[in-house]
Amino acid sequence: FEGLPRGGGLHVSRCAFDPASFEDLKSAGKSAGKFRLVYTGIYGMVNRNIQGLLDSLAGLERDDWELHLAGVDNSENENSLAGYLSQLGIDAQVHQHGQLPLAEALSLQKSADLLLLWGWPGGMQIPAKVYEYIAVERPIMLIRGDVHDASESLVREGPRGISVAADRDFLSKALNTILEDWSTGRWEAQFNLKRDMRFSWDAQISILADIFESVNRAD
Repeated sequence: FEGLPRGGGLHVSRCAFDPASFEDLKSAGKSAGKFRLVYTGIYGMVNRNIQGLLDSLAGLERDDWELHLAGVDNSENENSLAGYLSQLGIDAQVHQHGQLPLAEALSLQKSADLLLLWGWPGGMQIPAKVYEYIAVERPIMLIRGDVHDASESLVREGPRGISVAADRDFLSKALNTILEDWSTGRWEAQFNLKRDMRFSWDAQISILADIFESVNRAD
C-alpha cells in the first residue's frame, strides 16, 4: 500500500481472516454436559430473525443446550426478546452478552459445539462472519437466505457444517438430529474443521496482486 494517502481515502472491508488473531486462542469456559450454540454478530433484522430459531429450540423440550448471543440486538424493541424468551420458558438457557471485544468474541466462538450463521438471499453477498468461523475451526450451521445463498458452498465444502432452510420445521428437524448426534458422540467427527488458509488475508492479497499484475500486463 506504499504511496496511498494516510489518514483516509482507503477503506478495507473484512472478507478474510487474520491468522494472528487465532494464534494461541483459548476457548471460553463452558458448562459440562451442555451443547453450546453460539452466534456473534447483529441479529433481529428481517433476514436474521431469531424467533424461528428460538421456537425450534424451545420445541426440543430438553435442557442440555445453551445459546450464546454476542452482538447487537437490532430489534425495534430490544426488551421484546427477554419477554419472548420468558414466554417460551428458555430464558435460563439463552445468554445475551452484548457487543464483545474481538478477542472475547473469538474465544466464545472457539467454545461452541455449533456456530450459527445467517446467510443472505439472492446469492449476492457472503457474510464476512463465515471467514472467522472457518478460522476458529468449529462446526457451522448456515440458516440460508434462500436456495441461491452464496455462503452455502463454503459451509458444505469439507464439510465444515450444514445448511438449513430458514423454516421452523426444517430448523427443528436439524436441531433434533444435531443433538442426537452429539449425545451419541457422532456430531463433530463428521466434519473437516481444519483451518483453510485460502481465506487468510495474505492469500486474498496475493490473489488481488495477481489480478492487478495481469491488468498491468494487459495494458
